[in-house]
Amino acid sequence: MAKTSKLRHTRAQIAKPDSHYINISPTNAIWDSGNFMACSEKFIAVPWHASGSTAVLRHDQFGKLPSALPVLLGHGGPVIDLTFSPFDGSLLFTGSEDATIRGWRIPDAGLTSNDVPSVVELKGHSKKVGILSFHPSAGNVLASAGMDGNINLWDVETGVAHNTLKSSDQFYSMNWNLDGSLLNTTTRDKKVSIIDSRTGTVTASADAHQGPKCQRSIWAKRKNLIVTLGFDKNQRRELMVWDCRNFTKPIHAEEMDQASSVTMPFYDEDTSMLYIGSKGDGSIRYYELCSEAPQLLSCSQYTSADPAKGLCMMPKKTLDVKKCEVARFYFLGAKSIYPLRMILPRKQSEVEFQEDVFPPTFASEPAISAKEFFDEKKNSEPRTTDLRGLFDGTGCVSSDAPAAVFSPVRSEPQVDSSAIDALRTEVASAKKRVDDLKVSLAAAEGDLAAKEAQLSALEKVNSATPTDPQPTETPAEVPVATEATEASE
Repeated sequence: MAKTSKLRHTRAQIAKPDSHYINISPTNAIWDSGNFMACSEKFIAVPWHASGSTAVLRHDQFGKLPSALPVLLGHGGPVIDLTFSPFDGSLLFTGSEDATIRGWRIPDAGLTSNDVPSVVELKGHSKKVGILSFHPSAGNVLASAGMDGNINLWDVETGVAHNTLKSSDQFYSMNWNLDGSLLNTTTRDKKVSIIDSRTGTVTASADAHQGPKCQRSIWAKRKNLIVTLGFDKNQRRELMVWDCRNFTKPIHAEEMDQASSVTMPFYDEDTSMLYIGSKGDGSIRYYELCSEAPQLLSCSQYTSADPAKGLCMMPKKTLDVKKCEVARFYFLGAKSIYPLRMILPRKQSEVEFQEDVFPPTFASEPAISAKEFFDEKKNSEPRTTDLRGLFDGTGCVSSDAPAAVFSPVRSEPQVDSSAIDALRTEVASAKKRVDDLKVSLAAAEGDLAAKEAQLSALEKVNSATPTDPQPTETPAEVPVATEATEASE
């Protein structure tokens, strides 16, 4: 008998219209490597139509939004990726086509004006920054991937990129493993790779999807499996599952469909549910990912007539466990945003905590600091917290975990010494050119003064010489008519 998923009855439940956000104006930027929205337990963030701006909405701000909605301003180009800190729901980071990253502290009341400044600006890429991902267990450690083929690992408090991992090609996706020691990437050369996050060494690499379009990936951290989604040579969408212990070929591969939409994958570490949304259509498929064959058990699919421009997945601590809500998404359409709840129907969920569906989840407190990660080379799996506190009302904070602290250092990011030396050479060369020009200018000014003196002397000589009088014309004599003349005529 075919194996089935215990989550196969999960159904998507769209929120009522009065809980939708309408009159939205998201960006028109084109970028296949991002999801074009992000959310935390406090806010939803969406790149906005005004270039370089980002709208931030409270979860209770639904309804018709004003046309002059307050936004975050500061980037010199469109925002193409954004993410909230997993340890601070008010701390938002945005990546832009202007090659910079900005961090923002969102006020608890949300945005009331356009005057909220960024608290940190990270400059380390030479081309657009399109992928941002926070370390799963270290506080204030952010990875950024740009079109310059570099991944920078930042301590966002100090604004310093401690590690730079270089590639010969453009990154399409980037994910951390469970303890942050490794990164998974997919690149334009159709490779899926695992990279040491400190040394940049490629520890494993394989040929993935052979189609020319963008391919995305996601790391199922607890299972140590990587899922990639892309296109084959015939432009059919396909899905592959990779075992990180044996990376020579995928342990599972299947064709999805012939749609042309680029995927937006999400993975729930607690239920092992894989959700696959698509840009340009309104479908979300969901599967249970298994460690043993068959690796994927199909559960169901949500379909909307409204094409998706973006998706984001809410943190676990925001779910209604008494309704057996196993996941919640925000769906970004052309003119609206609405919540989408994934409900697993269970009769006893109101009176009995469903422990098999809600196991201990990743905590909202970091396990290690950025200093421990960078300076002490320490790795750590994320802390966990029991979701039972959501059922009985006691909350779900790890009792032994310190709260995340973000106090940015107001200093310029460190610059490589070779860049400083090169700039010094350019400055010296420019000074020499200026000195040469000053010498040429002094010679030209002396020549000009001599010519002006010569001209003045000639003009004085000319004014002292008398001019000859001009002859005047004598009018011709006009004959006078007489009577004899008239008679002869």
